[in-house]
Amino acid sequence: MQKAVPASRLVLLLRPAPGAEPVPIASRRAGGRPVNDREPLALSQTIVRTVLEENTAVVTRDTLSDPRFMGQQSIIAQAIHGAMAVPLFDNKDVLGILYVDTTDPRVEYQESHLELLTLLANMAAVKITNGRLLEAEAARARMAQELATATRIQQALLPPAPSGVAGWSFHARIETCYEVGGDLYDFHMRDDGIRVVMLGDVSGKGMGAALLMSSIIASSRVLYDACDDPLSFVKRLNAVTYRSSDAGSFATLFVAYLDPATGRMVYVNAGHPDAELVGGREPRSLPATGVPVGMLPDFPWTEAEVVLEPGETMAVFSDGIPEAQRGQEFFEVARTREALGELAREPDLARVADGLIERIDAFAAGEHRADDVTLLLVRRG
Repeated sequence: MQKAVPASRLVLLLRPAPGAEPVPIASRRAGGRPVNDREPLALSQTIVRTVLEENTAVVTRDTLSDPRFMGQQSIIAQAIHGAMAVPLFDNKDVLGILYVDTTDPRVEYQESHLELLTLLANMAAVKITNGRLLEAEAARARMAQELATATRIQQALLPPAPSGVAGWSFHARIETCYEVGGDLYDFHMRDDGIRVVMLGDVSGKGMGAALLMSSIIASSRVLYDACDDPLSFVKRLNAVTYRSSDAGSFATLFVAYLDPATGRMVYVNAGHPDAELVGGREPRSLPATGVPVGMLPDFPWTEAEVVLEPGETMAVFSDGIPEAQRGQEFFEVARTREALGELAREPDLARVADGLIERIDAFAAGEHRADDVTLLLVRRG
C-alpha cells in the first residue's frame, strides 16, 4: 500500500463499540516498520473528529498552510506535511478510521491517493464487519451449546415421580419460560418409609436462578435423612442457602413429610403459594407458615399437619400458574382452585396436569409466559 500511497506513517483505528472512541489497533512506519510501542501515537484530533462525526474523508496537502490544522500541536510536533483520513464505513456505522500522513515535503496527496485509500478502507470495513459477525455467531453458538448443556443437567436433577406406591399416585410437571429456570421439585423416600415431597421457586430467572436451584436440590438431598421433620429441614436448609447465596436471593418452598400408611402429612410452607387439597369432602388450602428460605439468617417457621383423605389430591404449584397473565389480568388463585376442583375427578394425574396447563394457555391467549410453571400432584387412592 505504501508504494501506491506514499506515507511516513499508517494507522488503523477501530471503535470497540458503536459511538465509542476509536483506538489504534495497527500502525506502521515507512517500509512496513511497526511503530515503537514506547513512541507516542499523536494524531490530529481535528482530523479524527471530522471523519467520525461527519463520515467524510479528510485530506490536506500542506498542513502548515491549511487553516483547518494551523496551530495543531500534534501536527507541528511531528513535522507532518500532509495527511489523509477516511472512514471505515460498512453502510451502517463508522467502524473507525484509516489514517496516513507524511513528513516528506516532496509528497503532495492527490485525489488518486484519496480514492485508493477510500477503496482500501471500504474493503477493510467489509472484512471487519464480516469478522465481527462470524465472532458474534460463534459466541451465540457457544452460548446455545452451554445453555443446552445446562438444560440437560438441570433436567437430570429432577427425578421422575414415584410409582408403585400402594394406595398413592404422584405426578410432577415443570415448564420453564427460558432454557433454564429457577423452579424445582423433588421426591425422596426416607429409611423410615416417610415420603418427602418438595416444590420450590427461586427468586430471579435465568442462569443465576438455575444455579441456586441446583444448590438447593443438592443441599436438600443431604438433609432429607438427617432431619426427622420438615421444620428442622427448613431451618438447616435456610442456613445453608443464606450463607451461600447473594443478598436478595431466596426461594419459596413447600416441603412435606408424608406417611403413606396413614395419610398423615407434616409440612412447612416457606413463603410459597398455598397448596390446595381437592377431591375430598371440602376443598382445603395449606397456607404459608413462614418466610422464604435464604431471605433471613433465621426465622421462627412453624410446621402444620394434615391428613389426606382417600380420594383427595394435593396440588402444589409455583406462582407461574396463578400469575399467568393476559394483558394486565392474572389467572389468579381463584381460577386455579376452580380448575383443580373440576379436574380432581380425572383418574389420571397426568390428565389433571394437562387440563390445568391447557386452561392457563387458553387464558393467556398465546402470550409468552413470563415465569416458569411447575406443578406437583399427590393423590391418596
